Amino acid sequence: MRRALLVASATLWAGALVVSALGWTASLSVLSLTTPEGESFEVALLKSVVVLLSWFGAVMVAPVLTLTSMTWSLQAQIEARRSSV
Repeated sequence: MRRALLVASATLWAGALVVSALGWTASLSVLSLTTPEGESFEVALLKSVVVLLSWFGAVMVAPVLTLTSMTWSLQAQIEARRSSV
């Protein structure tokens, strides 16, 4: 389970980096009701939603998953030491 949390955290960061590498962050101009040149408002809106969700996942959810995994790992080590004593 701990490894799954770390994989999920890494996946969230990878998704955010891919979205950024694709250049979709330029579509965030939709928030000020302007669109990038050569894009329709609907496509830019969809891209901006994907960018916002991916960065929210990377910045807010991924650290929580990582800290949870670390906490569970530490707890398992403590319990292992208590049972060996």
